[in-house]
Amino acid sequence: MVASSQQAWSQFWEGVRGYWRGVRWLIKHPGVFVLLSLPWMFAVLALGMGLRAFWVHGGPWLNQMLIGWFPGGNSEWHLMFLLLVIKVLAWFSAFIICLVVSSAVLGILSSPIYEFISVRVEQEILGRERVDIPWSRYPSLLFGEVVKAVIVTLVPLVMLVIPGVNLFAGLVAAFLLGWDFYDYPLARRGWSIRERWSFVRREFWTVLGFGFWLAIPLLQIILVPMAVAGGTILNVEALKRRDKEIAGFKS
Repeated sequence: MVASSQQAWSQFWEGVRGYWRGVRWLIKHPGVFVLLSLPWMFAVLALGMGLRAFWVHGGPWLNQMLIGWFPGGNSEWHLMFLLLVIKVLAWFSAFIICLVVSSAVLGILSSPIYEFISVRVEQEILGRERVDIPWSRYPSLLFGEVVKAVIVTLVPLVMLVIPGVNLFAGLVAAFLLGWDFYDYPLARRGWSIRERWSFVRREFWTVLGFGFWLAIPLLQIILVPMAVAGGTILNVEALKRRDKEIAGFKS
């Protein structure tokens, strides 16, 4: 049991370090790094539109609801304080929801850019001169990203509203966001969502450590677009270990 715990801890830190290995790769390739300005733009735009929608539509609705709860009763200081707490919590919840949804939208819109960067990273690791990605593959890639986006978005949001379960929403969000940027090489190999999910579950602690950086509020907008390089590095290394295990088993 102790050995398995040590192994899990080692894999977790491998994922934590893997993110910054990807950042170092991007810094060494400034031309690729510039491409990430588009995902950053998408992220800020999607978050801003979500918060504006809540300001325009959600704010008045919240005020009307609170007036119904406390009709004419906001003159006492304790009720005024309670109203303030409810508004702060509502805005915080709206911000978290907008952050999660904007990350999902970002993943869909930026998937061709992420795919291009992932291919470049894999080329360098495996020493291949060229990895061809036909444009005909991009529709299926986008469909896979939509499926992942639905899972990555809905599961943490549903967990947030369930008392007790919401305590683990952050960990689940970290793992799912890590998976979102980890399995580009698997999609490129034509693996189904089920096969990719099965592979990622075997690398649970590594993916969780990697996804830790992607679940930090506010910093998430900056850190998420850079994640594809580190995710590809970790994934390709895991695939190489798997191929060696299969070769050893056959021999």
